[in-house]
Amino acid sequence: MQQETTAWLLNLGQSLYAAIGENDLVHVIDYSEISDLPALLANTENSVHWQGKELNVINLAKYLSDRTLTMLSSEPIIGVVAYQSDNYDRPQYGGVLMAGIPAKKIVNNSQACELPEPVQKWRDVAISCYSDEGRPVPVLDLPTVFSTGLS
Repeated sequence: MQQETTAWLLNLGQSLYAAIGENDLVHVIDYSEISDLPALLANTENSVHWQGKELNVINLAKYLSDRTLTMLSSEPIIGVVAYQSDNYDRPQYGGVLMAGIPAKKIVNNSQACELPEPVQKWRDVAISCYSDEGRPVPVLDLPTVFSTGLS
C-alpha cells in the first residue's frame, strides 16, 4: 500500500514548479498588498512587511533561470511559509514569490523522479522530487532555502 501525503504545488513562473508540505504554507499575500513589486521581480532575494515582521522573500524563478519573473495570466503573489531549522526551534517565516495560487496535491512514493534542469541549482534548494502530470516537481527544503543566500 502506497503511503500518501498532501503537498502544495507552487507555480514559480517561467514554467517552474516546486512543492512544499501541506502545513508549510501559512498565508498568501495578494498582489495588491505588495508595495515594491519591481524589486521583487528583478531580484533573487528581497523583503516585505508582514504582520509587523520583515519577511525575507525568495524569487526562485530568478535564482533558477537568472531571468526576471514574467507573469503571464495572473498577478504575482507571495506564499508565506513556516519552517524550522531544528525540530525544537520556534517557527521562522519566509516568503516565496509565485505566479499563481498554490494547488493542493496528493503525492505518493511511486511519483518519485529525478530533479529537472538546472540540476545543481535544484540540489541546492530541494530535498526530493516527484512527477505531477508529466512534469518534475522538486520539494523545497525550506530551512536551506532561507538560511543560505541564493545567488
